[in-house]
Amino acid sequence: MKKSTVALVCFSLSVIVLNSCTKSGSSNDSSNFIGKWVGPGTSTVNGVVQSSKSDTLVFVAGSDGNHVNIQPGGTGSCSGGTILSFVINASALRLPSTAVTDGCGQKYTMAGTGNLNGGTLAMNFQETIIDTVHGGSSKGTDTVIKLSAQIVLTLTKK
Repeated sequence: MKKSTVALVCFSLSVIVLNSCTKSGSSNDSSNFIGKWVGPGTSTVNGVVQSSKSDTLVFVAGSDGNHVNIQPGGTGSCSGGTILSFVINASALRLPSTAVTDGCGQKYTMAGTGNLNGGTLAMNFQETIIDTVHGGSSKGTDTVIKLSAQIVLTLTKK
């Protein structure tokens, strides 16, 4: 009887230990973000409002359930470029500061944050572009300018 009690206790402990282990890996937070998002946005450059227009972001699955990716927009020959990888934590997403090159070779730095509340995704992007204006000075020499842009979007899934 003692041997069967000891065996039963050992078996019970091993079941408890094995059931308490959780599988490590990614969650499925990305499924809430994957898809096409459309909505109005406002862009501001160096503190001056530039435009208000509708924008579209398309998120696709990332490397795991805690990431989604988008490819920067653009039209014609400037489309494409660096793929942006967003980190997801529950209903929030974050784009770490990333060096970006668009399809035309323009380089800039981009970062962003977003929050999903119900069916609305609020996004806030910051872009920094350092550009050379050829013959941009009064003396006809090149001028290097720094543009700091902020884009605020309110998107819904389509």
